[in-house]
Amino acid sequence: VYKDLFMQAANDSSYSVAGAALLALNELDGKEALAIAKKLAKEETKGRLKAAINAVFMKNGDETTYEIFDKLSLQEKFGSLTGFVEFLGKETNAKNFTGGVDMLLKLKREIPASARQQTDPFINMQLKGLADKKSAAGAKELADYILEKIK
Repeated sequence: VYKDLFMQAANDSSYSVAGAALLALNELDGKEALAIAKKLAKEETKGRLKAAINAVFMKNGDETTYEIFDKLSLQEKFGSLTGFVEFLGKETNAKNFTGGVDMLLKLKREIPASARQQTDPFINMQLKGLADKKSAAGAKELADYILEKIK
């Protein structure tokens, strides 16, 4: 009953209303939320709606998620880091996975040196957790790729 309301509100002219509706729809129907997010990602968005689109891609995304993540600002990438790591945890294609890890390592390098003391431990923790998840799933080569990069 709420799904139709959220689908309609996801196209509201208010970025706050649309963003909240898209996140709510994502909880009910991730596939439908992803379809709407793909459509909205082609438009100029801001604020809560842009954050919601990113969150939907990180939770339910497909190969387009890499392009979405790559286009984010440095701050938006850092804010989406946990979601992107969760997305990578579901990735089974080795080329896509290693490319995604490389994107995270690039993010780490792009952070200003003055902030790295605070950000590097968090990024390394996320990468180590991803390596542990891949190792536990039997994808040792993917886990080793990460561990080699964060030595």
